[in-house]
Amino acid sequence: MNATSLQDRAILIVEDEFLIALEASEILEASGATVIGPAYRLDEAMTLVESNRVDLALLDVNLNGELSDPVVAALQLKGVPVALTTGYGNKLPFTFLGPVLTKPYTPDELVAVMGAL
Repeated sequence: MNATSLQDRAILIVEDEFLIALEASEILEASGATVIGPAYRLDEAMTLVESNRVDLALLDVNLNGELSDPVVAALQLKGVPVALTTGYGNKLPFTFLGPVLTKPYTPDELVAVMGAL
């Protein structure tokens, strides 16, 4: 799949670093997606999950010292495909079987991973 598979998809972004969230939002919107958020904190993310239709999600593993696994679990219960991002390499602090983008990632990597979900 590619960027065309993101057309009109509602993608939740959960990222505590403002500039990274902004860049990811711009990249995904340029690929035709509708961005939900971004959420910068765990509670914001949970509110967005509960109050929006989400087709795909991009979540940072660590949100200001809190792990995003409760959001991952809530999304998985709804059948929403999730990709994680981390600045800590491939070693995750919780079990996750989906794709993981290591920061910094390129726009092409982001679109490819999200398009493949």
